[in-house]
Amino acid sequence: MATLQPELKANGRISFGSLLGLAVGLLVLVAAVGFGLHVLQAIPSSEWWRQGPSLTNLVRLYLVEWPASWHGGDWGVWNFLRPGRGAVPVITAILSWTIVIFGFMLPMVTYQIYALRKILGFMQARVGPTQVGPLGLLQTPCDVLKLLTKEDVIPTKADRWVFFAAPFMVLVPASMAYLVIPFGNQKIVDGAVRYSLVCGDLNIGVLYLSAISSVAVIGIISAGWASNNKYSLLGAMRSAAQLVTYEVPLSLALLAPVVWAGTLNLSQFAADQGSVWGWYCWPNLLTIPIFVVSALAELGHTPFDLAEAESELVAGYNVEYSGMKFAMFFLAEFSNAFILSAVAVTLLFGGWQSPFPESWGPLGWDAGIFGMFWFFAKTLAMIFGLFWVRATLPRMRIDQLMGLGWKFMIPLGLANLLLVAVLRVLVG
Repeated sequence: MATLQPELKANGRISFGSLLGLAVGLLVLVAAVGFGLHVLQAIPSSEWWRQGPSLTNLVRLYLVEWPASWHGGDWGVWNFLRPGRGAVPVITAILSWTIVIFGFMLPMVTYQIYALRKILGFMQARVGPTQVGPLGLLQTPCDVLKLLTKEDVIPTKADRWVFFAAPFMVLVPASMAYLVIPFGNQKIVDGAVRYSLVCGDLNIGVLYLSAISSVAVIGIISAGWASNNKYSLLGAMRSAAQLVTYEVPLSLALLAPVVWAGTLNLSQFAADQGSVWGWYCWPNLLTIPIFVVSALAELGHTPFDLAEAESELVAGYNVEYSGMKFAMFFLAEFSNAFILSAVAVTLLFGGWQSPFPESWGPLGWDAGIFGMFWFFAKTLAMIFGLFWVRATLPRMRIDQLMGLGWKFMIPLGLANLLLVAVLRVLVG
């Protein structure tokens, strides 16, 4: 509320402009609160609640079927654009999901960066951000705003179209991965989904994640090559070699719990891990270190940040990028940290399931909003572990990195997959 305090003139009186600004700010705040309360009051009696409060029904009812003008009249040659036919429902749904995903992804990544800076500051006897907002909470949003308003510089000899497309080829796969992650449980009544906390409940969710994450390599190589800078190209080659190498052990680590569970559906993974002793981490103990090391290498975090080795390559493949495009690479990197942590939680640590038995009262609840709480608590704990490693270990050399991947991680991943398969056959 410090920003709403009116300024005093030199004689101690409050200026008219300050009072007017304060009044307008309070009116906007009251209107926003009133609108929010009205929406909450109307939800239980809405058609969306009766048909099942899922995100899919929300898009269908209020963004595709709701506007009456879309259903009436003859549109002539444009009749194919009416809802229910042609491209409008598909385009509307895609735009709606984009708004939902980025509405979650942007603040999540913003405060993930803030948490990283605070954790690194604490572990290195520093204070981290403190000046902008209470406890420095507005520092990272201000940094994002600064990046978005900076001049977008394109090198003279760069391949402009590839240079422009590369950040999108890195960011789009990172955002599409959210579609299959179950943030909470589903309630199914008489075969119909009453509510669902997963955007797209695919039966091939693990395969989808593995496939979509591989696309980012193309964007990284494109960014380094299109910049027409030798340091960018070297950073891109390093990143490509690193990602391709550790994609194999990461895929093997994902396959081990798939072999144990017998499904590729992420929602089914979470639902089958009923109690803490039923979590898939116990028969997959060797999978955990393989996954963590491969995830760190895929993210390019310390000790595997060879692509951004400042003493050698300045800033790696994105050294020529500025403004919003530079922010998109950062957004994709920290978004992938959340996705990999969420996947590990879903496959190995029970997903949205509570680690406590139901007899423990509220601690054992994991339906609806409580399931989301446990999912985010586990995921944030996993992210904290990644940050802890980042604050502790030094950077490896490139030959050590590649040797670890090809000579140790891939054979270990194959052996672990064989071990889990044999154990599954024995257990039945």
